[in-house]
Amino acid sequence: MTFARFNSQFPTTMFNRFVFFLSPRVVDMDSYLPLGMELKRHIPSADIRFITFGSQNFEFIKKNTTLMKGIEQAGTLHYLGSSGGVVSRALRRISAFLSISALILRGNVVLFHGRQFTSFPYNIWYLLARLTGSRGIVLARVRLTDSGLHERYKERFASLSRGRKSIIARVFGRDADGLIHYHERQSLYLQSLYRYGDIGTVPTLCMGMPNMYPAWRDLVKQEARSLAHKLRVDGVSGGLIYAVIATKSFSSTALRTLSSVDETFVQLLDCLERLRPDATILIRLHPLALGERYIADALATRDANRIQITFAHPEVLALVCSRLFINAPTNVCYTTVEAKFIDVSDYTPEDIVLRNSRSFADGHNVLWVDPRSTYFNEAMDVALQDEIWTTNPELDSVSKVLYGEPPVRLGNLLEWIKATSLS
Repeated sequence: MTFARFNSQFPTTMFNRFVFFLSPRVVDMDSYLPLGMELKRHIPSADIRFITFGSQNFEFIKKNTTLMKGIEQAGTLHYLGSSGGVVSRALRRISAFLSISALILRGNVVLFHGRQFTSFPYNIWYLLARLTGSRGIVLARVRLTDSGLHERYKERFASLSRGRKSIIARVFGRDADGLIHYHERQSLYLQSLYRYGDIGTVPTLCMGMPNMYPAWRDLVKQEARSLAHKLRVDGVSGGLIYAVIATKSFSSTALRTLSSVDETFVQLLDCLERLRPDATILIRLHPLALGERYIADALATRDANRIQITFAHPEVLALVCSRLFINAPTNVCYTTVEAKFIDVSDYTPEDIVLRNSRSFADGHNVLWVDPRSTYFNEAMDVALQDEIWTTNPELDSVSKVLYGEPPVRLGNLLEWIKATSLS
């Protein structure tokens, strides 16, 4: 469906309740929150709720000041998971189910979910939404491009096709009213949704990159100023500032050895201390790396004034730090604009050949430095200088395309959602 037929103004009959269902992974929030904030910016009376059933995700979101400030601007965060004994868990689940059901029955609701509404309790909530004239929209969780997928996932997703229809699809013809994704380079990711239901009959909309909505960009800039001020107060005045995205040790399963993540983390810190001894290094922990022993061991003997733990959002770090380092494939490369990434992942020999000695996120302003190279320190020294970034335009060739156009206007988006009605 094209945008030409839609007015840029908001529709006269407008949805005023928006529910974002989050998976246990924080990557959803990076894609969903900018949209939620922009909705609130244009519809101040909107009731916007972000709902998670994962306690670990809930706790990590609360520690991230940028996400929490964005949520405060947009709406509210709710943890509807269960804990405690059998009776306590059952009561919490029933209470959560009834509270969401009651909200949907009030009408004028848009439900955003990362997959089709085929499993309980989402199928019941979607049914209630259909009965009350509301909508259930599949909102893609990630902005990963197909080229960044590992070969085994490419093969698996490419083999998926239409399967058995769910009961919801048999009744309504499909198990979602619409599907929103972010760019035209994620067709394999969209095909992976066939695992959860049929998407062949679902209307689709390519909305662009949500982190370019003004409400989110304003927050990121504000948070970057706050972080820079905090660092100055802590004694970091000027000089080089780097950030390392410290991932979970489990990520080594996709790399050369099961200790690749641990070893390259130590190797990277040793290298930076040797090449840039006066630099400040911020360690940004992955949500699942909060209790990783290898990180604590690596930091135990280092200068705590120069190497600090941070929970700052990667997009904030991109504005404060001259380089962001990764040592395993991560969605951060696809959700962060204005960053210069240095990838020191210990890829397998097969992946190095398949990717032509480039990063998995090649084209997203990411430069791979081989940690196995005899000349690792020399290559890193070059990567820390600006010249290689200004003389190699291919480094950000993909991100330039993805961020070349602004995201869909909110009025157009709401008109499209309204037009997905099956009635």
